[in-house]
Amino acid sequence: MTQTCLCNELRNISSPRTRSMLVQECGDALESLARQKEVGLVWVPAHMGIPGNERADRLARLGSGEPPQRPEPILGISRGSINGALSRWAYRRLGMSFMRNALEKCREASENERSQLLALVRSLETKIAEQNINTQEDRWALQQASATLVARSAALEREVEYNRTINEREREQLKTLKSSLLAEQEKIIAQLTEEKLKLSAEKARVETSNKLINSYESEKIKAEAEIAIQTAKDLSEKINEERRYMARQKKEVETLKRQLADRERELQDKESNLEYLIDNTQRKINNERKIIDEAKKLENRYKERLQELQNQWLALTEREKKLNEEKVLLSKERLTLYTAMKQNKNCVLCKANDLPVRGNYYMEENFSSLKVVQDTNGLRMDLDTAEDKKYSEVSKEENILL
Repeated sequence: MTQTCLCNELRNISSPRTRSMLVQECGDALESLARQKEVGLVWVPAHMGIPGNERADRLARLGSGEPPQRPEPILGISRGSINGALSRWAYRRLGMSFMRNALEKCREASENERSQLLALVRSLETKIAEQNINTQEDRWALQQASATLVARSAALEREVEYNRTINEREREQLKTLKSSLLAEQEKIIAQLTEEKLKLSAEKARVETSNKLINSYESEKIKAEAEIAIQTAKDLSEKINEERRYMARQKKEVETLKRQLADRERELQDKESNLEYLIDNTQRKINNERKIIDEAKKLENRYKERLQELQNQWLALTEREKKLNEEKVLLSKERLTLYTAMKQNKNCVLCKANDLPVRGNYYMEENFSSLKVVQDTNGLRMDLDTAEDKKYSEVSKEENILL
């Protein structure tokens, strides 16, 4: 029976159904020992006298027919190797807990970063929308003001042209009136001069006739002379009235000249004001164009910023996809590890105490997948270094975004 158990145990260990490093090392050690000498395996529970293990002790005695012994001379594997493998397995579990904590921290950091980036993107989109609305409103107001200024400038130009036409017409009328008044004045002056000459000649003739003839004829001539003198007086009065009329006309002409000069000054003032308004309007139009150009530049800048944010959003989406894939892979690994841990079967003592392995015992079936891991201090330093690198990269990206 011992030989049968030996063959079965050797067959099971030489062809393990798991990927456990400890089982593989045990199998390799047994194969090397089998090539050199015959190996006999016996069941050694090494925890006799504990309540609950009587059936295991009885089966062990029946199977081996020998009292319990230490495992070193029977298996050919040192107790230090087994304890080292089990310690490495414990360190592996501790490292897995550290890795799980680090992954949780990374996940929380990525979630916080993602929420901050989403809030930043939403705030930037709100600001860009408000800026676009303000730009459109300013553009509409500038277009309305520009159209109003253009209409006002056109109306002012038409008014200036109309005033110029009226002034030219009034100037022509004043010139015509002035020339007619001057011609009439010269004509009246000529008539007065001629009448004066006639009166002087008639007076001389009358005086001569008075001196020569003192008869009826002289009286008649004197009466005629008086009539002529009266007529001359009437004519002189008419001439004086004409002169006064001409003076009044001259005053009116001077008044019209002054009014025309005042009107010309007003028109010049209006022209200067119109030129000032046109220049001011042109400056306003230029300023509005500059404002529109600046608004367009600002809009292009915001569009570029929005494009950069969209690119960053795409990059973050890709990173999120990669993180999700890594999370899925880690979940699969954790599920595999959990399944392997569930498949482990401890001995009765370990089940009773439920403590980490430090004593003298064996696993009854297959061990879980083990890898050679460094000590806990080195593993903790590696995890802290990776976590610091991750946080430094996240802070750099936040500074770039801000």
